[in-house]
Amino acid sequence: VLYQKAKYSAAIDAYTEAITLCPRWILPIINRALCHRKKKNWVGVREDCVKALDIDRESIKANYMLGLSLIFEKKHAEAAKRLEKALGEAR
Repeated sequence: VLYQKAKYSAAIDAYTEAITLCPRWILPIINRALCHRKKKNWVGVREDCVKALDIDRESIKANYMLGLSLIFEKKHAEAAKRLEKALGEAR
């Protein structure tokens, strides 16, 4: 609901609480990364996607958003690998 109402900071706080309670639950990690993406906080996106990929290496969303964050960090070769991985998993 907070994400849908564009209350991204509040949503980040709520997802952080959920992650604290269950750190291996990938859903709130991915959702928090989405909130960071909306706020253009690319470091937050990268950190959450790395956490998500530690849980599920095949996560399409985590690979895709990690690729986007790497573009903004000017790490284009790494970004291309992550985006290709996401595309490959989506097929």
